[in-house]
Amino acid sequence: MKWEEIKKRHPSRWVVIEAIEAHDRGNLRIIDDSSVINVFEHSMDAYRKYCKLHRNNPSREFLFVSTDMPTLEIPCHRWVGLRG
Repeated sequence: MKWEEIKKRHPSRWVVIEAIEAHDRGNLRIIDDSSVINVFEHSMDAYRKYCKLHRNNPSREFLFVSTDMPTLEIPCHRWVGLRG
């Protein structure tokens, strides 16, 4: 589902989505197509659902975002270094 359609269906809500198609452009992750997992009124409820999904499925790309965002462009940070 495209971001404009999600915003229209769920105005002023928090959604947990899974990125179906996405690409990087500079320091942004652009979500081209996604699937809505859940819709929430409060950010903490969406965050809790996101954490549970991410913990159980770390290889899948889940996000929790407000439908008040004009575009679905997520800043991404590349971590370089060693892990202990």
